[in-house]
Amino acid sequence: MDGTIINWGTLAGQAWPGLAALVTLTALGTVCHANRRARKLAEDHRNATLLMDNLSEGIYRSSLDGKLLTVNDALVRMNGYESKQQMLDAPTDIASECYVRPERCGQFRDMLLRDGVVKDFVSEIYRHKTRERIWIIESARIVRDFRTGRALYYEGSVREYSDTMKRLQLEEQFQKLTRNLPGGLFQVTVQASGRTKVVYLSEGFFETLGMPTREIIESAERFRRRVHPDDRRRFLAVVRDAQDRLRPLDHEFRIMDMQERERWLRMIARPERSGDAIT
Repeated sequence: MDGTIINWGTLAGQAWPGLAALVTLTALGTVCHANRRARKLAEDHRNATLLMDNLSEGIYRSSLDGKLLTVNDALVRMNGYESKQQMLDAPTDIASECYVRPERCGQFRDMLLRDGVVKDFVSEIYRHKTRERIWIIESARIVRDFRTGRALYYEGSVREYSDTMKRLQLEEQFQKLTRNLPGGLFQVTVQASGRTKVVYLSEGFFETLGMPTREIIESAERFRRRVHPDDRRRFLAVVRDAQDRLRPLDHEFRIMDMQERERWLRMIARPERSGDAIT
């Protein structure tokens, strides 16, 4: 050695403050990192809430026993309330207060617990605050703890289905009314391009035309080909004239049914213009 003396006590004494500073800086770094993470989580939560509130369908989260935990603005409006808190505080017994048929609530819950998911469950419910009866279509899933698999809550979406159900009910009533009418009702649209589309045929066409309704719906041309060859030219001319002049049509002609037998028909129709098409 070259005779240099090292004072270990002094070296050790100077080292500890440096180590303490290092520990302090590390702790500060951890705190800053945690703060950034907390701010990021809070921002993500705000963004998710904004997204939910801007959706057109109702979104909710519920405890397993059916108590609402969170709702979005669309579900609040759907139930006739002014605020989320009003909505969360209102229902005490969902089965009896919300469902027109209370057993539907139990059926929904049984399916959810059995399968973990329910899709497109249709029910008639009350708009909770106003008691107006509406139809909804609902889907939901159970959310589980990713480590234990224990069910935590369920979340789902609700979409009002009233307009569709009313249309289906009206169609069913219309079918009942037309089922016993003699002959058949039809609606045909002729586009400006000349393309023809069969929009509606009543069940009476099964017997009146003696051919599958589906065959006619697929192509109006198939029906025209069924018109008796001796009557086809006159039939097409009468139909074209009614379309061009938008005047009522009343014409008798023959068709050949699926058994190649002649059938006499009388067609009565009133064409109307709808935009570029004639119906």
